[in-house]
Amino acid sequence: MTTPQTPPPVHVEGWATIAELAQRWSCAPSTIRMAMRPGGWMPPADGRIGRAYAWREASLVAIERPATGRPAGAKDKAPRARRARRANSPDGTPDPS
Repeated sequence: MTTPQTPPPVHVEGWATIAELAQRWSCAPSTIRMAMRPGGWMPPADGRIGRAYAWREASLVAIERPATGRPAGAKDKAPRARRARRANSPDGTPDPS
């Protein structure tokens, strides 16, 4: 019995998929999927190629991926305090105090 294989991705001239954009912009595909959400920096997809969202190259001309790192306006949080550990006695048994 043979295992079904995933067909190779189809490239259509003049269109870009999430995988192609991730490779072009050196980021993870999940970054682009997150940017597709409302309020994100990606415009809505122009269509689909199979099951993949796709954009026309012409609609991506003005798009510039934001710089990597923390988003603007992210609040710096103080690290959470760690729990104090009980001290062990010299023989290795937990100190009852």
